[in-house]
Amino acid sequence: RGQVIVRGGVDELIAAHASELAFIERLDHALRSRIRIELYMRLGAALQAAGQSERAETAFANGLEAFSSRMALGADETFTRYYAGAIHAMRGETDAAIAMLERALACTRRLIELYPDSAAYRTDLPKRLNNVGLALISCDRPQEGVAMLVEAERVCEENARREPDVPTHRRFLAHVRSTQLEGLLQIPGMADSAIAVTRRVIAFYDDVAREDPGDLDAK
Repeated sequence: RGQVIVRGGVDELIAAHASELAFIERLDHALRSRIRIELYMRLGAALQAAGQSERAETAFANGLEAFSSRMALGADETFTRYYAGAIHAMRGETDAAIAMLERALACTRRLIELYPDSAAYRTDLPKRLNNVGLALISCDRPQEGVAMLVEAERVCEENARREPDVPTHRRFLAHVRSTQLEGLLQIPGMADSAIAVTRRVIAFYDDVAREDPGDLDAK
């Protein structure tokens, strides 16, 4: 998908997502219903970016219909709610989007309670916190959003200490800190906190650059 964006732009991206949808409809796959929701979300986003609002709305409506059908089967899980939340956000339905993302976060917290030794769920938690935080910030609720991102940072740090050999923990920690900075800059009187977060981001990439001088992202 990334190569499509670089090579040809949004028209090719629309064609790629439409092709993927046609393929998945023919495929007998256990996760087909979830994949359909994601693809309708991505297709709608591409159509919206191309200014094709009516076709985008059709894709979004199909995605939410697929989500409702999946929920009726009892398949309530975080990824599905994330995709549905993204659809609501792109339709401008901010309250519905935040509610969906908060539900995905609640599901992840519950799974961690049930399976405390699961590295997959611990890794997923800061992502869900980050999603809710970003949504709140974009809806002019930066203080609530930053609170979510502070928790996401803490969880990332705990994950990195528990599993120091998993590079994704540290990488996502830097991402969460950068997002947190975006929210802090929208809150009056939080300049000192924003500077402190910036220093933590810089320190992280300094460490990465020392450990791996060839890391282009760190540079």
